[in-house]
Amino acid sequence: MVLCDDISALNNVSSYAYWAVNGTTVTGKANGTSGSAVGYLTKNEGIFIADDDTLYIGDAGNNRIVVVPLNSMSNISIIGDGYGSNLSQFYYPSGVFVTAAYIYIMDAYNHRVQRWLRNGTNPVTIPVRPYMDYAYFLFIDKYSNLYLGDCGYSQVLRFSPNSSSPTIVAGNGTAGSTASQLFCPLGVFVDDSETVYVADYSNHRIQKWAYGASFGVTVAGNGLNGNSLMQLNYPKSVVVDTNGYMYIVDTGNNRIVKWAPNANSGVCIIACSGVSGNQMNQLSGPVSLAFDSQGSIYIGDMGNNRVQKFAYINNTGPTTTTIQMKFTSPLSNLIVSSTNGTKTTISSTQMVTSRILTNATVRIISTSTTPMQSAITIRSASTSPMISIMAITAVIMISHLYTFNF
Repeated sequence: MVLCDDISALNNVSSYAYWAVNGTTVTGKANGTSGSAVGYLTKNEGIFIADDDTLYIGDAGNNRIVVVPLNSMSNISIIGDGYGSNLSQFYYPSGVFVTAAYIYIMDAYNHRVQRWLRNGTNPVTIPVRPYMDYAYFLFIDKYSNLYLGDCGYSQVLRFSPNSSSPTIVAGNGTAGSTASQLFCPLGVFVDDSETVYVADYSNHRIQKWAYGASFGVTVAGNGLNGNSLMQLNYPKSVVVDTNGYMYIVDTGNNRIVKWAPNANSGVCIIACSGVSGNQMNQLSGPVSLAFDSQGSIYIGDMGNNRVQKFAYINNTGPTTTTIQMKFTSPLSNLIVSSTNGTKTTISSTQMVTSRILTNATVRIISTSTTPMQSAITIRSASTSPMISIMAITAVIMISHLYTFNF
């Protein structure tokens, strides 16, 4: 799953923060080559960063946990004795969560959770199989309760430390899209008030379940898969910071989206082209996300068999730049807005100048009654000479939203 044991990393992330456009490969190969030698990964899924900035990776295809001290990345170590069902073996270990004393591992195809001491010894099995079908990620809350997103039975289970059976805390055991249902829940995040956030994978949404609730509330996505910033496409993981901002691994769109509380759309922060690839500004089927103590974001980039780091750039508040948008054909009834709330309406003109947040998203929406086609050139007017940011040709359709990320 996700997160870091030291929650202060999330406390320090400003709502105005942004991250490097290009990532660096922490482990695995930058070109996406899989393998089993030290330094390689194969179908890596969940990641976790502990309070000492040690990265734990569920190297599922290699049936092992890879341990990488971020302050000494050459000292890679391995937990597990390879494929099998013995106590020290794994069969597709997809999720990992680390507390002060233990390492919890979701041993997916053995249908069990393994708990190891923090030093990688003394494994024991937590009996979860009679109550769940297939789970891939796990979460441990501040009371040492264990949470599993059970994709097979479309529910989230909570196992208390001394209980012999779990409590269903989200979903009703039947796949569906109503407020009381989930459809293959995967990543789970639990905040200090025991509110459960669920990556409702096949419903293309994030659901929020208050403690003891019998139904959830959709807090990200609209339930329809798509690539607009109002939509998600098979999300696998979610992390929530102390300000209520959600960081969502939008797996089907190959991007990471940040979603503010009570917002009806998100902002892309990493891999915003949405195109699957192995370049440093791309992801391919990302699965998991974690923060280090400095606020940098690490992505379990499963399709590329690697973990990518995107460095934390800014935490000081909003800065603005000025852009010009030039349209080669006269357009009418166009609304241009940006993520700082600036909004300009174009009416029978070919040029608009707008101040926007640095690293912002610009939105263009037509309220005209007929489609319009125009080449759009966007330039930075804050630099001299002005720098062309992008040029596209688009048919501006009625009530269709176009977004451009900076």
